[in-house]
Amino acid sequence: SKGRPDDCITITNNNNEEKSVYFVKVKTLAHHTNRHKLNLGLYRLGIFSKDAIDVNSLDSVIIFSLLIDIIGKRVTFYSTQLKSDGHYLMGEFDHLRSSN
Repeated sequence: SKGRPDDCITITNNNNEEKSVYFVKVKTLAHHTNRHKLNLGLYRLGIFSKDAIDVNSLDSVIIFSLLIDIIGKRVTFYSTQLKSDGHYLMGEFDHLRSSN
C-alpha cells in the first residue's frame, strides 16, 4: 500500500505491550531503475522507523528493503537509531543477493 510498509515484525514484552521493531518494503527489480520510487520508498521506511522509535520508546529499529526479480533477490538492511533528542541516524549496514 502507498502509505505503509509491506510488512512489519512486532514483538510483545512481558506486559503484553506490542512494539514494531522491523519494517519491510518489497519492490520488483523493475523498480531498481526508477531512483525516484526507490528513494521515496526508503524515505517512507525512515519515517516508519522514526515513528516506531518515538511511539515505542526504542533506541533503534531495523529496516529491510527487498527487491525481487524472476532471477533472484536483493535484500538491503538499514538501521535507524535515535542519537539524541530529535536527531536520528539512518544508515545501510549490509545487503545480500541470492539467485532462485
